Amino acid sequence: MPGRSCLGWLPGGIRENWVFQKMLKYMEVYVINLDRHRDRLLHMKNMLGENGFIRIAAVDGLDLADAQPKLPGTPGAFEHLSRFERGCIVSHQKAWMQFLETVGEYVCILEDDVILSKDFSMFIRNDTWMQGDYDVVKIETARQKVLTVPVDAARQRRRLVPLYSLHFGSAGYVISRQGAEKLVRYGQSPDVPIDLFLFRLPSAVPGLAIAQMEPALCIQQRFTQYGAEGILFQSAIAPVVKKRKHTPLRRKIVRETTQPFRQVIEMIKNTISRWRGGPVYRLIPFS
Repeated sequence: MPGRSCLGWLPGGIRENWVFQKMLKYMEVYVINLDRHRDRLLHMKNMLGENGFIRIAAVDGLDLADAQPKLPGTPGAFEHLSRFERGCIVSHQKAWMQFLETVGEYVCILEDDVILSKDFSMFIRNDTWMQGDYDVVKIETARQKVLTVPVDAARQRRRLVPLYSLHFGSAGYVISRQGAEKLVRYGQSPDVPIDLFLFRLPSAVPGLAIAQMEPALCIQQRFTQYGAEGILFQSAIAPVVKKRKHTPLRRKIVRETTQPFRQVIEMIKNTISRWRGGPVYRLIPFS
């Protein structure tokens, strides 16, 4: 059952009026959620509160057949992906297509295991910050180092920064109408997971303009010590989590002894790049 819209409190006739929606400049929130993940749906209701959202019924990988080998000379069509990764892609495609059936200019798409920033609603209630040439803005962080512009110590507010390297994760992003049209046009049968399709550089979608919000507005529970309810959701990509293999002692010793040298090399590279006014590798914070 879909959650209520951000405009759920308005009379139906006004809510559906195209001119009124344009004047209000609101941004809908779509939450991708599997039918069997009722706990996650409750989590998102608690996270979003009075903002409300529209639920996108996710395609369950358990209901999909295993991918068939690709025939020689045919374009890519999921052949390298597990059925759970394919289900994730199709679920996001459903969200893009449903958005294109509306009159909205932008939409925020979330997966159902995210933790949201306290001021998330402030950015969703007004989409003027999204004005520009960007098709997709990633609003989450995977707490990995990405290539982007240096930190602006003097700037206290959030900002949009360019991405020059892959930033994993597809749990939170905002897309424009033009961006959704591009994604639907070129995303019929991607042969990479959804986050690589969206945020890999060079982009798999010709002309797709990508940006990163900094600090990020959301983060997946698995990158936090505890979720809002004090639990961590299991992965929906694979039903069984394999036990982590122990790293051989020799490899562990090499890794630990060389880490300081690698850090120094990275610091030197970033210093030189910053001195030249170029991009640097750094973490995108969440707050």
